[in-house]
Amino acid sequence: MKEQGTSAPPRVDGKRLLANLNELATLGATPEGGVNRPAYSDVDLRTREVVRDWMRDAGLEVRIDTAGNTFARRAG
Repeated sequence: MKEQGTSAPPRVDGKRLLANLNELATLGATPEGGVNRPAYSDVDLRTREVVRDWMRDAGLEVRIDTAGNTFARRAG
């Protein structure tokens, strides 16, 4: 029996995860096949924005500290 106030852990959608990783790989992609996103560059800031949007779309509470670190929390 499930305790009141608890919820099941989130399920991982493998197809969505792979699609998101592939999208991230395009941001700052190099011709050699790597990724280059220097801290606080336009591409780094854009990548952070994309990830924050995904977090919000997943219903997470998102905050950014003074150093620019992003944190997400699931209520409950």
